[in-house]
Amino acid sequence: MNRAFATIIVGLVVATWAAYLLIQGKTLTWSYLGPFSLAVGVLTAAGFIFKHWTWHWPVVHLLTKTPHLSGTWIGTLKSDYIHEGETAPRGPIDAVLVVTQSADELNVRQYTKESSSTTVAASVTAEPGDKFILATVFINEPDIELQQTRSRMHYGATRLAVEGSPRSPEQMVGNYWTARKTSGSLEFQFVSRNRAHSFEHAYRLRKASE
Repeated sequence: MNRAFATIIVGLVVATWAAYLLIQGKTLTWSYLGPFSLAVGVLTAAGFIFKHWTWHWPVVHLLTKTPHLSGTWIGTLKSDYIHEGETAPRGPIDAVLVVTQSADELNVRQYTKESSSTTVAASVTAEPGDKFILATVFINEPDIELQQTRSRMHYGATRLAVEGSPRSPEQMVGNYWTARKTSGSLEFQFVSRNRAHSFEHAYRLRKASE
């Protein structure tokens, strides 16, 4: 919660309380506004702490229920894309998913050996049966030498079902589609709360956690 938003909320509370006191026939003085700045500061700090840390703590999570996806995931990507000069899709390739998450923000980055993708938009939604879906719209950036030959930058979307306890999900499985008219399946296993900064770093994190 930023300070401007906190100020608006506290201002509305103050105005409501002042209106109530006036209706009751009370006399208002400037001292009435004394705690205003303090209240704004406390609310701003509480919102910041909730957004970045406490939203996924056990007791608080009973209310939020949003899956705690932040961290590094490793799995495979299987595509129906047929490379030039070939007659069938290639087999699954290794892929990494890195999720940065707060109470109201979500960013997903995906890595393979040849490219990386980052989200343009991402969300977690609940479906019937306590099932959660991670949906993203992404832009894929192949290595520069591949952009000159067989793989241009492109947009796409993913839809992944979150499996396991929302407090500590274990797996995400789903599909993806791209503007190149290709599609495929994705499967990821949770590795670490630490967020990898590259394809190779993700595998070092997995080795360290074993």
